[in-house]
Amino acid sequence: MADGKRTPDHESEGGPPGPKDTSLRGFLQLYVLAGLRRWRWTSLRFQDDHRRIGEWLALFPGVASEDYGLALELAELPRVVKGYGDTHHRGRRSFDEIMRVLPTLRQKQGASAVVRSLRAAAMADESGQWFAEALKFAEALKDVIA
Repeated sequence: MADGKRTPDHESEGGPPGPKDTSLRGFLQLYVLAGLRRWRWTSLRFQDDHRRIGEWLALFPGVASEDYGLALELAELPRVVKGYGDTHHRGRRSFDEIMRVLPTLRQKQGASAVVRSLRAAAMADESGQWFAEALKFAEALKDVIA
């Protein structure tokens, strides 16, 4: 603060803001927060996530028997959905879009390469611009690839 600028408290303390687990109050906050985990399974997001996981797992027997390379790419696909908030929603949207085009791509040769490029584009930038372009390309390509 020698230069007249005020720094946030957490920068001067060397860590992000949050409960201090070394104090009784901080410990109790974390204890209560940890106790809430038993109700997570009743949340709508938890139920929706597990429904999606079940649908994703149900694809493997058919895909693996048709195209092993595509099954490997399908196994890597959940890496797109990560984080919380906007990052999670963006990843979920990308995952849903890839799953939407997957049935038509399954019938084409080179589907694993297309899914790999879609996955890479979805993980490449936060704006989603690369993914949108890759998705347009994949949708145009599905009509061309025999």
